[in-house]
Amino acid sequence: NAVSGDTAVGPPRRLRWTAPPRNARHHERLASVSVLVAAGGRIYYIIDESPAASVLIEPQWRLVARDGFSGVRLWHAAVSSWEEHLRGFRSGPPDLARRLVAAGDRVYATLGYGKPVTALDGATGKTLKTYEQTAGTEEIRHRDGTLFLVIESADGGPKDIAAIDAATGTEHWRKKGADPLP
Repeated sequence: NAVSGDTAVGPPRRLRWTAPPRNARHHERLASVSVLVAAGGRIYYIIDESPAASVLIEPQWRLVARDGFSGVRLWHAAVSSWEEHLRGFRSGPPDLARRLVAAGDRVYATLGYGKPVTALDGATGKTLKTYEQTAGTEEIRHRDGTLFLVIESADGGPKDIAAIDAATGTEHWRKKGADPLP
């Protein structure tokens, strides 16, 4: 960046690839791309793919996977509901960027508000597991085969924090009412 003291890496001199959409929906509304992560040579992101012609057109949210080297679109999955697309620029909830995690050949995401965490195969997009007990997850972290989750409570009270085995779906522990941001 312009203020970095880094002497080994400079500004990019060219692009390897570009991908549609060429333009975002609207520069004064919620960003078209909510979150982007990378793992295993792939890039995953949640994007509103509705036409840029009008911000009033209903959003079409998708989880998209691309090859990180060539940019080839590998697969996409529908995201049923996401943040209100007419929300003002830079006023979106910070947890949107925490609902998608990639680890090795797996992608973990909530495919809509109030939905449980779903594990997808990073290469094909095939659903591997849906962790039903995680409905309402607002944040996902992955470490050493464990998913750490912040889950909204059904009654709107303090949130739960839970640790789930990513392979089996077994809940290691859950701290009820342990809202990380009281």
